[in-house]
Amino acid sequence: MRFLRHEPLEQRQLLAGNVSVESAEIAYFLIEDNPRVERYDIEGENWLSSIDLPDIHGPATSLHVDEDGLYVAYGQAVFRYNPDGSGQTHLLNTQEPVQALHSDGDLLFINHSGQLYARFVSIDKTTNNIVEPIGS
Repeated sequence: MRFLRHEPLEQRQLLAGNVSVESAEIAYFLIEDNPRVERYDIEGENWLSSIDLPDIHGPATSLHVDEDGLYVAYGQAVFRYNPDGSGQTHLLNTQEPVQALHSDGDLLFINHSGQLYARFVSIDKTTNNIVEPIGS
């Protein structure tokens, strides 16, 4: 004979964010519907103040954070902000919606792939200029 037993699970809360990234022991969560970035101190285990983003560009769809700043895509438009969220700088508009943002050193990589085509753009973070691909 088989007996089933019911045990309640502990309650969990879920932060509804589209994108999360970690930089310098801080977790960043992009909130689309009310554009902002929520921040959580991983080591200190506490929430930090959120960073409000302008809502004039529509929903924020992609986020990347590094020691140089916050990089946010709103569909096809990519902006750079200071680490505290101030100082908005428009970097570029892509042909397709941005899928992901990444950085390595002084370069920001923007993935705006669409359908069957892989498309990437590199930005020099010190000048905010597009880096021309080799051979172009």
